[in-house]
Order: sequence, then C-alpha cells, then structure tokens
Amino acid sequence: MAVAGSWSRKAFLRNLTLPVYTQCGFGQHAARKTSVRAEPLMAFAASVEITVTGEGSHAVAPDQGIDPIMIGTEIVTAPKTISSLITNRIEGIFVSITQFHAGDAMNVRLEYMILKGTAQSFAYDAPTAIGLLIRRIAENKPAAHGGVASLEYSHLYPV
Repeated sequence: MAVAGSWSRKAFLRNLTLPVYTQCGFGQHAARKTSVRAEPLMAFAASVEITVTGEGSHAVAPDQGIDPIMIGTEIVTAPKTISSLITNRIEGIFVSITQFHAGDAMNVRLEYMILKGTAQSFAYDAPTAIGLLIRRIAENKPAAHGGVASLEYSHLYPV
C-alpha cells in the first residue's frame, strides 16, 4: 500500500492504527513520498576487515618478497563477483571494500596491508553466506601468491 498525493507524514502518522501495522514499517523518501510495505526496509550490515600479510622487500628487489599490495588489489575486485556471479541478483547482496591501507614509504613494500569495507543485503540468510564467501576470497587469493590473510567479519545489525 502506497500513500501518495496530498497526504503528509503527519497526517499519515495521525491516521495510523498501530495494532494493524505492527509488523511493517514506514518511511519517507527525500521526494516526500511515503509508503508502507511488510517486507524488510533495512538491509543487514556487516563490517569487513582483511589484513593481508606478505613478505616485505625493497621496491628494487620485488623478487625477494611477497607483495601484499598486489594481493590486496585482487581481493578488492573479487567481492564484486559475489553479487554478480555467485548469488541470486534478486537478493540484493552488496560487498564494498572502501579502504585500502598499505603504508606510506615510496621505496619499501611493507609486510602487510589492511582492507576495510561493508557487506549488506536484504536476504535473511545472507549474513552467514556472505561471511563464508568473503572468507573464501580472503584465504584463497593470498594463498595463490604465497601470502596469508586474516578476516574480521562483524555483524552490525540484522535484516
């Protein structure tokens, strides 16, 4: 049921019968359109932090180390396959790596780097499934290059 037209948010709230609507939520979009639906309105969210460990080296001797930055770039692009190739597109699964921290030296490859981001979805079983898929990426991408990674996956709020 959508409420549009000349109804204001105050009028909607004034006419709201709580016992009838206790299983649904309401919201007002920036376009001043108020609607009601019985499905989830907010996606679950989880924080993702991946620490990639390689082997530090000097920039002129890349063969003497394992570059965590190169591994990190592969990890940043891999979660996009979760929503596009692995899961049902209708579920609305989003994984975004939004931070990439890898030191500040111009001529030294550090031993580790840190990636941070979020995972979100409307699917009820998504929190566990996404965590497992991100863990698979975080463990296998570094292993292919001789590095290792640790994952901290924390639920922020449920569907």
